[in-house]
Amino acid sequence: MSVLSQVRAATRDIHQSLDDHPLLVRFMSQGNVTAYQTFLQTFSLYLRIAVAKQLDYITTDDRKVINYEPWSAALQSDLETFEAGDNFAFADRYSKHLPDIENVSQYWGFLYVMEGSTLGGRQLAAMIPSDWPSEFLRRGAEAKLRWPYFCRRLGELEVAGAIEAAEVQLGADKAFRSMVKIFDKTLDKTPPAATFVSLSSEI
Repeated sequence: MSVLSQVRAATRDIHQSLDDHPLLVRFMSQGNVTAYQTFLQTFSLYLRIAVAKQLDYITTDDRKVINYEPWSAALQSDLETFEAGDNFAFADRYSKHLPDIENVSQYWGFLYVMEGSTLGGRQLAAMIPSDWPSEFLRRGAEAKLRWPYFCRRLGELEVAGAIEAAEVQLGADKAFRSMVKIFDKTLDKTPPAATFVSLSSEI
């Protein structure tokens, strides 16, 4: 079984828990802008990890395709639309729950979560109100090209002995579980019954 198949099977349940998380439901189905801002702020924390470690764990050629700095810039642009911008209090409160990525194998497992999470970005952007900032989500369209490349590189690294399947699984599991934990801890700050039709009605 390939490393990709192994990590997919090993993280299936926690991945589903993330996909079904009430925080996502609140902004996708209920139009809750606070939940959407929390979603963006959480990904901002994850992109900091991706950007900080990509020079250590991704080759120059890989960075021509898998580069997180443009995604990070797009996300920051979205967050600046909110009155509080990229809320530093959020980072102070929830950074402690971020995954500890310890080696190159775990980093590629972490990227499995990042790359996979953006695949549906364009469709997700179409589900939210048109006046919500969605530059980051629209970049999910790029993932249709990035994902096949990522999967191929993961297999090549496995064959070359550059990564260990068990550690890739661990990195992905850490990323999924920490994101679920952050979402769990922010639920009390996103009123489930609140519905907003524009950013200005909440901020």
